[in-house]
Amino acid sequence: MKRWERITVWALLGIFCGLVLMWFLLKQGWWILPIPTGVDVYFIQQTEDQSQLVAVKRSIRAKTLENRIQLAVQELIAGPTPAEKEGGFYSAVPSQTRLLNCRVEGETVFLDFSPDVDQGGGTKDMEERLGQIVFTATQFPAVKQVQLLINGEQPKYFGGEGITEVERPLTRRDFPQFYSGGKQ
Repeated sequence: MKRWERITVWALLGIFCGLVLMWFLLKQGWWILPIPTGVDVYFIQQTEDQSQLVAVKRSIRAKTLENRIQLAVQELIAGPTPAEKEGGFYSAVPSQTRLLNCRVEGETVFLDFSPDVDQGGGTKDMEERLGQIVFTATQFPAVKQVQLLINGEQPKYFGGEGITEVERPLTRRDFPQFYSGGKQ
């Protein structure tokens, strides 16, 4: 066998072994570095007659579903970029809000926020805020609903006016003004 043939055989064998190793690591979820992925963050955009939720893409690095949700919600809290603000996007989520914990149980994600999440604003602001949180957290196929927690406790109502009940998990269908079918 000629030298270039041996080099080719060894190169192909090395590529094959590398692919098998990558497949094994992916199957086991054993990545050393998180894989960059795109997520949607839902901001509000005011049209002439109504507010609408609009998905804006963000790039994050996450290993697990919980981590992806956590990072997506943190991007939501950070708010729109200056360019997005110029495009008419805004967030009803207060910027001082902190996400304290995120865990997934079955099809429900439990999001634990600091008390700032339900401070300030009227009924419309609270509905927009909850809509943004629910749509951002339920973009993942495994997650259907969001249970809101504040400082580890499940509130009965959201916001100072106490109009929006949040005792049960919320789905996208709970926001008909933003929900147009698609994922439940």
